[in-house]
Amino acid sequence: MVTEVLNVTFDGVNDVSRLPGQSSVSFDDGWMGYYSVYYGAASPGDTLDATASFTGSNWRVKTLRIAGDDNTSTFRDLDNGSGRRIDFLELGYNSDVDLISTRARYIFGWDGDRHDVTLGDQQVGSTFSINLYATRNFVTTGNAWVKIIDTGGEGSGAGDVITIGSGGVSTVNTWGRDDHIIANGWVRHVNTDAGNDTVQIGSEGSFAVRTGSGADTVTTGTGWVEAINTGSGKDVVNLGSGMAGIISLGSGDDLVNLTEGAPDLGVSIRGGTGVDEVSFSGFSSGVQIVLDEDIWQSIVPATPTQEEGAAGWLHLVMVENLTGSAYGDHLTGDGNRNALKGLDGNDTLLGMGGEDTLTGGTGSDSLDGGGGKDLLFGGNGWDVLIGGALNDTLVGQGGNDQLFGGHGPDALRGGNGSDTLEGGAGNDRLNGGAGADLFVFGAGSGNDKVFDYSDADSFEISDHAGGFAGLTIEDVNSDLRITHDGGTILLLGEAGTTLTADDFLFS
Repeated sequence: MVTEVLNVTFDGVNDVSRLPGQSSVSFDDGWMGYYSVYYGAASPGDTLDATASFTGSNWRVKTLRIAGDDNTSTFRDLDNGSGRRIDFLELGYNSDVDLISTRARYIFGWDGDRHDVTLGDQQVGSTFSINLYATRNFVTTGNAWVKIIDTGGEGSGAGDVITIGSGGVSTVNTWGRDDHIIANGWVRHVNTDAGNDTVQIGSEGSFAVRTGSGADTVTTGTGWVEAINTGSGKDVVNLGSGMAGIISLGSGDDLVNLTEGAPDLGVSIRGGTGVDEVSFSGFSSGVQIVLDEDIWQSIVPATPTQEEGAAGWLHLVMVENLTGSAYGDHLTGDGNRNALKGLDGNDTLLGMGGEDTLTGGTGSDSLDGGGGKDLLFGGNGWDVLIGGALNDTLVGQGGNDQLFGGHGPDALRGGNGSDTLEGGAGNDRLNGGAGADLFVFGAGSGNDKVFDYSDADSFEISDHAGGFAGLTIEDVNSDLRITHDGGTILLLGEAGTTLTADDFLFS
């Protein structure tokens, strides 16, 4: 294996050599038309290691090309001299470009292992396009404007890293692999394709961000973004305080994490074909949100010390799920299947229609499933759970909870703590869990089952004539059945258990 070494300097005055057997190229009053070196390997494994250095002032090269079957090329500024320009900089298989002040109008890199292009903070003028197609491509821009950055490598895995400086970029396109775009300056358009891509928009903002297939993440800061469009895949949008005009979610189960914004800013979030969620988990106060496509709503409700809309405004379309803050939230679903999560704080969750899942979290929460077959989890704290219509499942978890099944054959599980369980109408299944639990029955209760009766538990029966003496208590196989005016109570596995009037309350 042979490594051919080429070290040349462009200064606008002296001739620039090429490979052995090739003639040098001259400057003519600071002008050079075409400098080209192509290395063809004589044997497998032969490589070219080339370095082109730039110095001096006020010169121009029309086309500079160093390429080969297998080469590594370095292009670097030795100083920050003014008036240096390369119209077309063509890269080879692997390249490292580090320009302080030399202006490269077009930069093009063919396929290879890696291209790395850095434009320094002192660079003047603008770059029209940077096109790099190695397996991995790295671009860092400075304080000069770049019109187009277009990169992409074949295959999957770690991809390109594009860092946009204060000069800004008009359009960034990445193709394939898992790419990372960091915009510290203004970027008008960002377009990513396949792969799990990450886009970060800083204080200067953006006009439009569009992601393709894959599990993509878009994070914004204090800068305004007019439009964010996610593609297929499970995407995450972390919206900063700068807010956005519209977020359009594609297919896949997507998540939008909101941050408190200015009172006069708002965002419209439009869900896609998946199950989409909006989260307020980072907020510093509770929120009041309704899944209603017909309204713009205040993100933070009015309080005696807080103006309405103090954290911005919100419009939700085709969004299924909501996650609240660590404070007292009021979350309301719609007629579809929703998942509402309160997190910490004393929350109020209303499922409305549809088969909903409501999770209170820590705090004393109030959960109402509404219509539909609902699943309610109280979490830690003294919670109130109401099933509503149809067949609901209520789980109190920690704390002394109150569970009301409502209509339909419901399943109630108290969990830890001394809970109150009332199945309501329908043939219900009741499990008190640990603690001294109270089971409540009344008119139309139906034929209910208690799965874990203990001596610490008790019963409350309403609309029953005759008190304890009016009950019929009898063994049925291995179970104990209590018959009252509103139905029956079957204590599973409790045949032979003696109940007394002290175990009952009548109202």
